[in-house]
Amino acid sequence: MALTVVVPYNTQYNLAGVISPQALKYASLQGDSSYPNGGYAVSTSTFTFSQQIQGVQSLQVTTASAPWIVVWDGAYSTFRFFKTPTVTSTAMIEATSGQNLSTITVNAAVFGF
Repeated sequence: MALTVVVPYNTQYNLAGVISPQALKYASLQGDSSYPNGGYAVSTSTFTFSQQIQGVQSLQVTTASAPWIVVWDGAYSTFRFFKTPTVTSTAMIEATSGQNLSTITVNAAVFGF
């Protein structure tokens, strides 16, 4: 299994400035039944970027359980899922290898160019 990525709009929002060709794509990211060690591998072509992914911002979690966020790991080109704590003084916890995330969907903004 793998991460399911749905990009609901073909529109790429241009954030380009004087020195940056950066763009933004909205996506719905759904986990699978066996979270891979180190996160889900993604590539620039997943989001139709031509050069690289710069980051991801979790916008909304569509699940009844505790909130999850997605973090971009640029060193390994993976999206890593972290469960947010219910108490602000505790750390986020990454999903464990083999964990079932098939009921977890995170809507996110993905930045790249």
